[in-house]
Amino acid sequence: MPELIKRYGLPIFLIVLSVIVVFVSLRDWSKGSEFRDGAINSRINNYVIFTTAFEQLIEKGDLYTVHPEKHFDIYKYSPTFAFFMAPFYYAPVWLGLPIWNLLNVLILYLGLRMLPELDRKKVLIVLFILGMELVGSVMNEQSNGLMAGLIVLSIALMERQKVFWAMALLVGSVYIKLFSLVFLSMLFFYPNFIRNSLIVVFWILFYAFIPALVTGWEQLMALYKSWGYLLAFDHSSSVGYSVLGILDSWFNAHPDKFYLVFAGLVLSMTPLLKAKNFMRREFRYDFMSMLLIWVIIFNHKAESPAFVIAMTGIGIWYVTGERTRLKNYLLIFAIFFISIGFSDLMPKLVREAFFYRYSLKALPGIVIWGWLVYRLMTTDYKHQKGVHVVE
Repeated sequence: MPELIKRYGLPIFLIVLSVIVVFVSLRDWSKGSEFRDGAINSRINNYVIFTTAFEQLIEKGDLYTVHPEKHFDIYKYSPTFAFFMAPFYYAPVWLGLPIWNLLNVLILYLGLRMLPELDRKKVLIVLFILGMELVGSVMNEQSNGLMAGLIVLSIALMERQKVFWAMALLVGSVYIKLFSLVFLSMLFFYPNFIRNSLIVVFWILFYAFIPALVTGWEQLMALYKSWGYLLAFDHSSSVGYSVLGILDSWFNAHPDKFYLVFAGLVLSMTPLLKAKNFMRREFRYDFMSMLLIWVIIFNHKAESPAFVIAMTGIGIWYVTGERTRLKNYLLIFAIFFISIGFSDLMPKLVREAFFYRYSLKALPGIVIWGWLVYRLMTTDYKHQKGVHVVE
């Protein structure tokens, strides 16, 4: 039986996950839409927002205003992301929606498979760890699985010395959600920093200006200005399932968001001082895992579907390096409070009175992030396997 699981477990799990994704997509699409609360609303509202953004782009409208005749809520991503949603805009929803959701699954799977030293068994374990969160993200037609996949795949390509395409994916993810900018700090881990930085600049400019093909220069500049206003306003609202959410619900404390996030960023970047560890692959994987958790727990807008990103970090951390009793306990802690506690497996009364109210989804991430920062700063990785990817 263990041999069968080792050989067939991963493809079976992936097939089952893909079937679930397609079923959920078509089920939600079939529910249609209705006019509610002053706007058209549907079960696939996020997907409608994404695809409608391309329509606004080619019609030279403002992406960042309300469009109640199309959908509820406001588009909050870059003009570049709207540009690359063109195929989904032109595809019928019954086809485009399952493909979009499958893309979130398959890019993440590909990123995990491409990571050196992650064999089929380890990839299966990581997918099992993050499975519930991935399905939850897909059920909301979110881009979180795609974000986790692009980040992991970019690092996997860096490990394989494919810098040009690694940066194409990583910088591209920045134009979906800005928080992936922090992963550019991993450029310090690889040779030819100046060359790699020039590649980053190339992709930043490429993604920034490619929407001008359909908008024109002046309209694109106006869109970036409007996006900037939206982000500035958005920063002032909500605390999410985050460090801020814990401080608010537990202690009624409301520290300045900027200074709290800055402090968390400084702590997360302190391992960069341990340059002698950069050549060790386990250090690089621990650092990536730590950042995958950080971008969620310090995000004041962190919603439940976003935690597939944090769970990706937790999963990679769990299967790489030495397996210890502490790791096992922390993994159980994470699965229970992040996934099970916020699912239908937990009675609704308990979920609302305990897990929702006290933002407990963020708690395991905070603990594991803190532990990883401590480990990265205090552990000598020289006895670990894995050397620099390039001489």
